[in-house]
Amino acid sequence: MDAPKVRLIPVLRIRPAGDALTPAADVTTAALRALLADALADDLLPRLRAPESRDEAVDEVPALDGGFLLDGPDGLRAEPSCCSDLGALPDWRAAARHRDSAPPAVWTGHPWLLVSADGDLLRLRESDEHGPGREVGTVPRADLAAAVADADSRLSAFAARVHAACAVLTDDTTAARVTARLLETGEG
Repeated sequence: MDAPKVRLIPVLRIRPAGDALTPAADVTTAALRALLADALADDLLPRLRAPESRDEAVDEVPALDGGFLLDGPDGLRAEPSCCSDLGALPDWRAAARHRDSAPPAVWTGHPWLLVSADGDLLRLRESDEHGPGREVGTVPRADLAAAVADADSRLSAFAARVHAACAVLTDDTTAARVTARLLETGEG
């Protein structure tokens, strides 16, 4: 089987490594525990375990710092930046289906991406509060759609690992809700 032409990889920023991006599939068990300890710091974990404070505590669980790294041929590369998280997969899915020249946004943080369609070719351009920025590149729609499907599978595998790690800390139902908040999947 040929390697995918375009990859969309779920990635995380793991402190103290600075802004280095680590593919979610490569996050070690120790690093995952450290991410959870950081996210559930202070009094959040005891409140997640207490029925009377659980709902409010779940709402306070922060998203993990990361997003999706787009990597392809001819220097095509878009990295998540500040304020990005793993909840952006629906934006990427919509971008792969986009057929209009008016560009929708794909949340990658600051700057984000604008995607315009030219037939079956998608043009990616950075944008921010000041307007459009540099052109990132072009990608065939089918390649992006395949990359999104692969990223969805990778994110699901990572979500299962996060859920298992959370289930050690609290009950299974709360672990599912916390996982949804950490990954911004909206399923919690």
